[in-house]
Amino acid sequence: MPEKKLKDQNMPSRKEMLDQMTISANQYLDRALPEIKVLADGFYQGPSEETWKSLLQLLEGIQWLLEYMNHLVCHKELYANGDKFREISANLQNQLHQFEEALKSQDATLMGDILHFEVILILESAKNEILMIIDKEGIGHDLN
Repeated sequence: MPEKKLKDQNMPSRKEMLDQMTISANQYLDRALPEIKVLADGFYQGPSEETWKSLLQLLEGIQWLLEYMNHLVCHKELYANGDKFREISANLQNQLHQFEEALKSQDATLMGDILHFEVILILESAKNEILMIIDKEGIGHDLN
């Protein structure tokens, strides 16, 4: 029994895990936002094999972000702005639905527009809220 107790003490709390996810989300968005602009341009120019690969990577990243935001909404009592992620998530899911419709109709220009004018703005909004968490909670200050 003492081993279990010791193991539990070494387990991060839910808040610590969400703090770590917040830092990861911020780092992901730092890398992804400029790449989404490049991806949108790829759709405007006619998608290449590389464009489709980049889209798949973006969709995987967005799926992870949606899961992260769902955790924040479920534990909104841990962060002052946690409930704002409900709206951000809903907006992002709506745009993914619009993107799916553009994909079905093979409208590459619309796909580029959705990425450039909608998805980027939503993810920038998410990044701003994430930065508020980082600043308010004082997390990530020791990371380089």
